[in-house]
Amino acid sequence: MKSGHLFLCIAWCLRHVSAADVARKVERLLEELVRPGAVEAKEGLDFASVKEELEASGSHGCLAMLNLFGVADGQGELRLPKGFPRDATVGRRHLAKAVATPRAQEDPWSFTLLGLLLSVGSPEVAGLQLEVVAGPQVVVRNPEALLEEPGSAASSPKDGKEAFDSVGAAFWEAAERKEPLGSIVFASLVRRGLTDVPISWTRPQADAEDKSLLHRIPDLLGGKLDAVASERACRALSTLITPARDASANEEPLLDKAALTWKAWRHRERRLPSDEDWQQTKEYVDHVKHGAEVMQQPQSMRELAALHFQGHTEAKLAQNKTLAESYWTQAAREGDVWSAWHAALSYLRDGKVEVAGPYLDMVGNSSAAPLAFMALHFKFRFGVGQTKDPTQAGQFLKAAADFGNSNAQLILAHSYMGYTHGNMEGVYPPGGPDKAAALVYYKVAAANGRLVPKLNAGLLIAQGADPSIPERDVQCAVAYRELAEVVHAAHPSAHLLFAHARRSFMLGDLLGARLRFALLSDAGFVMAHLNLAWLWDQEARKQASFWGFWGRWSASHSPVVPASLAALYYRRAAAAGHVPSMTEVSVRLLKEADLAGMAGTSETVVALQAAAFRWTALAAERGDGRAIFDQAYLLQFGIGTRQDEQLSRKLYGKLLGGSSGWSARVAALSWMGLTAARTYFLKTWDGLRPLLGSLGSLASLRLPHWATRQVQGTEVTEEDRAAHALFARGRRLQACSLHAGGYVVSGRLIFWRCAVNAPT
Repeated sequence: MKSGHLFLCIAWCLRHVSAADVARKVERLLEELVRPGAVEAKEGLDFASVKEELEASGSHGCLAMLNLFGVADGQGELRLPKGFPRDATVGRRHLAKAVATPRAQEDPWSFTLLGLLLSVGSPEVAGLQLEVVAGPQVVVRNPEALLEEPGSAASSPKDGKEAFDSVGAAFWEAAERKEPLGSIVFASLVRRGLTDVPISWTRPQADAEDKSLLHRIPDLLGGKLDAVASERACRALSTLITPARDASANEEPLLDKAALTWKAWRHRERRLPSDEDWQQTKEYVDHVKHGAEVMQQPQSMRELAALHFQGHTEAKLAQNKTLAESYWTQAAREGDVWSAWHAALSYLRDGKVEVAGPYLDMVGNSSAAPLAFMALHFKFRFGVGQTKDPTQAGQFLKAAADFGNSNAQLILAHSYMGYTHGNMEGVYPPGGPDKAAALVYYKVAAANGRLVPKLNAGLLIAQGADPSIPERDVQCAVAYRELAEVVHAAHPSAHLLFAHARRSFMLGDLLGARLRFALLSDAGFVMAHLNLAWLWDQEARKQASFWGFWGRWSASHSPVVPASLAALYYRRAAAAGHVPSMTEVSVRLLKEADLAGMAGTSETVVALQAAAFRWTALAAERGDGRAIFDQAYLLQFGIGTRQDEQLSRKLYGKLLGGSSGWSARVAALSWMGLTAARTYFLKTWDGLRPLLGSLGSLASLRLPHWATRQVQGTEVTEEDRAAHALFARGRRLQACSLHAGGYVVSGRLIFWRCAVNAPT
């Protein structure tokens, strides 16, 4: 009997190890597809063989992920062997098995995927019953419901004021199982006030009835810190520590750094050197190559070396350290100190101390003080042309740190913490180990963009080591912000998912892109909010129906919530502190108010306009020029707030004094002339009201009488042509109200301008 138990234990362990190995193989295969310069996976590595290994090892979570997300091959086709076909039915079958497995069997995807499907309101999970059992632990009582067709197992809303928070519970269980992305999502949900799990396992019935996370209103991050927000930060902090540690070790990721800041709306758009994402373009790489290879410019050689070292996706430039070193050494021979420094660092990392010596001498003899002191530090630390001297190495390290070198600041902070391994070997910090001094240098290195010191500074602040932050609540909020920035900058799993979302979009798989961005949006990534908002806006402009698996807005929700999915994602970005999204949300709310005004719902109009003014005021507080103008305009005419022309004039004056560009000219025209023009605009609008009312009824008809005559081949009369013109004009007005841009945010002005400019 004992031998039988031993055999089963050994078999389970072998299967467990095998599943972990196969999961790592899947991760490597996915990395190969999105490495800079890659088109398809390398020879001998494909999804057909990996699929067999996943099935043999029982890795149902990974199989569910691949079947639900799908992976396109180099030609954009979802097919084996170089890609993976999307099959939601097979994916649900594997997910049902994955969520039924115990916690002991590590799986990076099971409850994370379940949380994603619940988050977007997928009908395939409507019949699932999640509950909390002893432990506590979240279990799925009826995983077989995933095998039924969508809608056949839909559950009716339960009576009562509270409902079980299935989304929060699923992501909490994912965090308890140490699923990387699930942990990040759960921490983000807690911090933004989107779930109270595990303090409370329920949500208000109206909030949870559609099981869609999108309609929950997130807290405004960066605003006033109250007791509730501080408590949420403290609870979320513990979940985020492990993902932050994983991210801090990814300062030099396998993928290009631009992956996490990629903008879908700039794809294949020609950008200029003045654009912020110019360096992500193929044109930038061509420009650098011309300067390095044709013009022989040392600075261009240095930039090209960095491109080869990091890789570049749009230019299909693969990572090549050897080629990078050759350009650095060539530029160093031309006298470029920075290239000599990078060459020295590269050789020192490989243990080639003697090869690095001449480049250290060149840097040490230069006038670049931070680099010169660092070069002298390395010479005394490694004994390059000098006798090894830990004290002198520490002195020169501190000098370089005080001059602002982030590498020196990080190494010195570690040394002050008492570490003596790795880069700290052979270094004695001035004055000896000192935890307070370590925190000082961790903070300045973090301010210079280094991830490891940002993590360590956050942990020390959370432990109360920073005397400038004595309040416990503030310590949690600051520490969470530091750790979240580390995760958002370089977490390997999030980085990989973002890169595949970008790849899916480029290859034409929009559903795959939306799914991946949706999970990243739940995790709090601002660029995921913005990319999804843009993608759904594009879908809306095509007048196509939204993806059926996503929740729809209904009248049961708060009247201040815009109808479209794009608006909901813009709201997420705005709540995260993205100022342009604040103004975008305000504009959309005002357009919603105009449509509500046409329907005669005055209370809804007031609520929408008030919400729009609040978002505008928040953006204006952050110094945004457009928001200041919008706030002045709303105050001038009392839209969404009490009319205050005196404050309006002050804001116009502030805008005039702070800029001499286009926005200032618009402000001047508005200040001086808009009041006089107001009467004319209102008269025009009042004249259009009866016409728009009749057009609304015409637009609701599926086939007007004049269209019926055209279909039947009957002669079309002048009266029919007039009706057709009215119908088309009404549709254009409706399109203007929903999609028109315009600097003036008043819906009245937008309607009037669209009506005048629309062709007849």
